[in-house]
Amino acid sequence: MNDMTTEWMKDRQVTQPVLQIRNNAGNGILHIQGYGIEDNRPYGFACKYSVPSEMSDWLYTQEDNLYPSLASGGALNIYIRGVVITQYSDGYQISVSGTGGNFDESYVLDLATKKSHIMAMIDWASNNDLLLDVTDTPRPVLDMDGEEVDGTQGVAKTIKHMYEQVTTIPTIGFRWSMMERGIQMEMKGIRMTAKAPACSSIVKREYGVRKGMSKAKTLLCWRMLMGLTGMMIAGEEE
Repeated sequence: MNDMTTEWMKDRQVTQPVLQIRNNAGNGILHIQGYGIEDNRPYGFACKYSVPSEMSDWLYTQEDNLYPSLASGGALNIYIRGVVITQYSDGYQISVSGTGGNFDESYVLDLATKKSHIMAMIDWASNNDLLLDVTDTPRPVLDMDGEEVDGTQGVAKTIKHMYEQVTTIPTIGFRWSMMERGIQMEMKGIRMTAKAPACSSIVKREYGVRKGMSKAKTLLCWRMLMGLTGMMIAGEEE
């Protein structure tokens, strides 16, 4: 960890490694800062990346969860926290918690790991325990292959997806149970971990549960999906 003073940390509102993204870096630009082990900045890491304009437009609309720049500090709060980089079995994604977005309560983007500056960010995050490792799980696809997952057709598609996970990922049942437990905890105002998205958000993002549902209804839907998947597996075994 770097040797920033207590006053410096208080001004930037940091106590441990964290990632944050500027909400107004410009059209098609993602400006990310990281507090932690010194890399290309005295406070840790910083870089700019090209992203779809839809993402930069969304960042500009975010008005909550804002913090000062790690470079300049001060009273101007223009950086969003709640940033998570996740490693899946088939790639990496970055997610930013906020209002709206392309996934429930967040904006999610695939990371192009062939680019050296992207891998530099991933490596820095990993070295600072900011990389969420779920390498036993495939990377989720936006809205299940780009379509709105809703109604009977959407449920059938989700059940097929979950069945495929059961047949290819030995530990997926444990992960599903942990997400069920996580949603129960969230209903009481408790998060399983601050480093990862809420379990209710993961269920909506990866399994097509409708956005805007309460946590209680999300839990009911998640239990229904697990139950239907179990029935499908039992039917195959008969």
